[in-house]
Amino acid sequence: MAKEKTNNKKNGSKPNIRGFIERFIKEYCEYNESISDLGVEYGFLFHYPKVKTSHYPEGKPPEPTGRPYSLVKEKDVDYIKINTWAAFSYGHKSAFERLDEYKKRRLNHDLQKFFLLKELDFEIELNPLLSVFKYKISKYFFIQKPNLEAKEKLFNMILSLLTTMSYSFRILDETLLGFEGAYHHKSTNKVDSRRLYEKDGTYPASDF
Repeated sequence: MAKEKTNNKKNGSKPNIRGFIERFIKEYCEYNESISDLGVEYGFLFHYPKVKTSHYPEGKPPEPTGRPYSLVKEKDVDYIKINTWAAFSYGHKSAFERLDEYKKRRLNHDLQKFFLLKELDFEIELNPLLSVFKYKISKYFFIQKPNLEAKEKLFNMILSLLTTMSYSFRILDETLLGFEGAYHHKSTNKVDSRRLYEKDGTYPASDF
């Protein structure tokens, strides 16, 4: 009888979702650090995709090469939120400031339409007066069990945000730089993908 009670207690234990996510990030991404914030139960900052260390003599690049992400489980909610973001490069800033007001609004509108089509939460700040040129896209999801299905779902969400952000770079290039210049063909290198959060681990959503 005592053994049966022990098994029931074990079977009723809460699944370790945090550990599952942390192991996933370490396996598939460049793992950076945990997020420390009063409103966050747990969270991680990382880059995807993971670089192939064989490309570097010392075994790893001097800094992360993938797109920055944050994954956050806030307190008192059931869902997990995953984000990625970008800031304009100097070339994109200069080109945006040269646009007339209609084209500036049109670019903002085109980005909004695309993110809505992809069913994403998003925040866009394109304000030359404040020298702010950045945007963030987000997805929400639930994980009940740390299993293969959840692993596949998490991977697909990270990949989906990556491809969505890459497509948004094409929208920027078409509007700001045009098709003809060589600049267009290096678009993913011309949008600044450096981190927009503080190095002390401040929750990046507070930047928007």
